[in-house]
Amino acid sequence: MQNCSIEHAFKYIDMYETTSAKLQERMTISGFTNLMTAEDFDILNTRENEVWMDMTQPLTHYYIHSSHNTYLLGNQLTGESSIQAYIVALINGCRCVELDVWDGDNDDPIVTHGNTMTSKIFVRDVLQDAILPYAFQSSPYPVILSIENHLSLKQQDVFATMLKEILGDLLYDTPIDTDMTKLPSPEELKHKIIIKAKKTDTVIRTSTVVVQQSEDSDSESEGELIGTLNGAVVKEKKKKEKVKVSAKLSSLVNLCQAVHFKGIDEILSTGKSYHMSSLSERKAEVLIDSNPFKFPKYTQKQLVRIYPHGTRVRSTNFNPVKFWNSGCQIVALNLQTPDEPTSINTAMFRLNGRSGYMLKPDYLLSKNVEPSEKRLFVKIISGQSLPFVSGEKNDIVDPYVSIEVHGHPEDEGKKKTRYVSNNGFNPSWNEDFTFHLKRSELDVIAFEVKDHDKRGFNDLIGAYYIWATAVSPGYRHIPLFDKSGREILAASIFVHIKFD
Repeated sequence: MQNCSIEHAFKYIDMYETTSAKLQERMTISGFTNLMTAEDFDILNTRENEVWMDMTQPLTHYYIHSSHNTYLLGNQLTGESSIQAYIVALINGCRCVELDVWDGDNDDPIVTHGNTMTSKIFVRDVLQDAILPYAFQSSPYPVILSIENHLSLKQQDVFATMLKEILGDLLYDTPIDTDMTKLPSPEELKHKIIIKAKKTDTVIRTSTVVVQQSEDSDSESEGELIGTLNGAVVKEKKKKEKVKVSAKLSSLVNLCQAVHFKGIDEILSTGKSYHMSSLSERKAEVLIDSNPFKFPKYTQKQLVRIYPHGTRVRSTNFNPVKFWNSGCQIVALNLQTPDEPTSINTAMFRLNGRSGYMLKPDYLLSKNVEPSEKRLFVKIISGQSLPFVSGEKNDIVDPYVSIEVHGHPEDEGKKKTRYVSNNGFNPSWNEDFTFHLKRSELDVIAFEVKDHDKRGFNDLIGAYYIWATAVSPGYRHIPLFDKSGREILAASIFVHIKFD
């Protein structure tokens, strides 16, 4: 804490001291412990509890909290589809959710991962029970419905009618000015739902197909073999076909018109601000590596959505940082999968009041700024109430702490403390580490506490990921979360942080 006065001291004594020492304006050890574990001494800067960033810039200037295959609770081949998955995503601040829509019986469209063994849910239920009541419960800023359209013309009209009747005034259905050079801002689009879908007739359609394996199955049949899952052969097919888009549905697509990617040079020259493309992680990575200076300019002009490659049949995720570093706004992850990429994503969108929108760094917005080089000093002091991880109550942990930086390639690195034998209650390390950060605005810091195992199977006890720019310097307690993303009550590590 900086600029602390005697008045601050008395205030904290009054707030956190629970014994009679308060009457003497003194603080005991227990009161000091209460103080140091209070929100004011959390490692996350308290400004992040509110929306503090400028929300009046064009949508292209923001990272947008996004989900891939939002409807799934599990993997993309056999997982269960659920309304609850949408509700959880929206409550957690997700602002771009995906609907894969297919023809259903009795002209009632469904959401499912087509040509797989995933279950089906009705579009009507998604809109009525999830989108309508929960879209703006956690954030007032716009929600984008990313539509993967596999509907017949007749059911497209049914779908369009549902969108209008169920979402009502929340639906952004204003026709666009085709001469517009930039998109509206999150502030202008508060409490609006935007439809992202195709308006064109010709599309490249990619489908993932599950083929039950049998003795006489043809493993050389049409499609690229990308793996197996639970005894099934998984192939990816690509084909160009004419897909008619109904006039009713097309009329609802405005600010986010999905188009086939035509190349960076053409987009920079003639691309419209309201057009956007979806790129697989692999294609995007190739484009970024081959166009390191042009790609950020492309993302200043148009939104771009990055999604997991089809080979991720178990709904694993890629590291989103590289794509954020190049300006990609909608980096869609399988949020139902608890892994390191989703922890990094959570660290990003925990900021700015959990609004689901994060303003990109100035250098990605055509502003001439110097790199924000910093030295980060971290002292890992101690741990508190670290739980058992093996399930055996007599198997006391041997904890150590690792600190890893994810972000700018020159900043990335990993360091760790020694382990403390048989002490999960109050292990002490008192070890110092230094990191040189050339682009701190791009860096995520991961604190992981692990249980040392002589065989090399070092189980995760708990972790915490935080954006470097959101770190509060000074003495701080860091809460810990388990591998499923749930906070471990009472468990923390005590650190001292300094930037130079």
